[in-house]
Amino acid sequence: ARIAKESIFGKESLEVAEILHNIAVIHDDKGEYDRALDLYTKSLRARRKILGDEHDDICELMTCMGNAYVRMDDHRMALKVFKRALDMRINLSQTSKLDEGETFLLIHAHEDVLDSLKHQLKESDDREPIREEVAGHLQKMGYLYDSIDEYEECLQCFDKCLQIRKQMGEDSRTGQVLNATGIAHAKRKKYAAAMAVFKEALEVRKITLGELHIDVAETLHNMGNCAAKSCDYGDARVYYEEALRIKKKVLSENHPSIAQTLHNVGNIMVEQGFTDEAMKYYQDALVVRKRSLGEDH
Repeated sequence: ARIAKESIFGKESLEVAEILHNIAVIHDDKGEYDRALDLYTKSLRARRKILGDEHDDICELMTCMGNAYVRMDDHRMALKVFKRALDMRINLSQTSKLDEGETFLLIHAHEDVLDSLKHQLKESDDREPIREEVAGHLQKMGYLYDSIDEYEECLQCFDKCLQIRKQMGEDSRTGQVLNATGIAHAKRKKYAAAMAVFKEALEVRKITLGELHIDVAETLHNMGNCAAKSCDYGDARVYYEEALRIKKKVLSENHPSIAQTLHNVGNIMVEQGFTDEAMKYYQDALVVRKRSLGEDH
């Protein structure tokens, strides 16, 4: 079939590349990995000449190659190939909004890299960079699971990432994961759980970044949101006001983030019956938004 298609389409065509791939899979299934990888490589070369360096079909083919290396116990080569496939998936994902199927493909690409990294952890004397890389992939997987509303999987990834970060010593990335975990809880209206995590994130961020940092303000704003949703308007106002104080010091005076917090404080004033004070916050928010976004936004 391959020779017949070569005579019709030429040696470098998608039809021939597909046949090469199919034959490679047969050799792969039979445990003839060297032959399979040779054919995968030829198929890859043909596909790249026609499809370019980055395409879903090429990602799929490279994943097959990575799996063949895994079955050969060549985890170093598997990791190299899986990383290239993951980078390609990430680049492709930036050109359009991911649907659920594409998101799962990206998650699986991260999982392939993670599995290979775990094998490296067993063999390496210098484990800290590998553990850091593992934590990074877990964090990205958490974001991806969150984006498709896979709540439990999201939390599992964030929790595993957090365990590694804490073992390595708390830094700003620990606060980042905690904040992301709080957001995941809040999106599902689990405000008590979210607030508990946000408080931990706030403590870590203040220690690692200092009191006057935009990330500290972000967590305070998130805490304000949780308190407001729980009808704890007094606490909400305290958190928003503190977030606003920091934002005014570290951001430009016309930054949209300042307008958002001003608007939220106004909402709290309305809930508490202080409509005159609310109007002042709303007017201030409007001024900032007009300056930052324009009159016609």
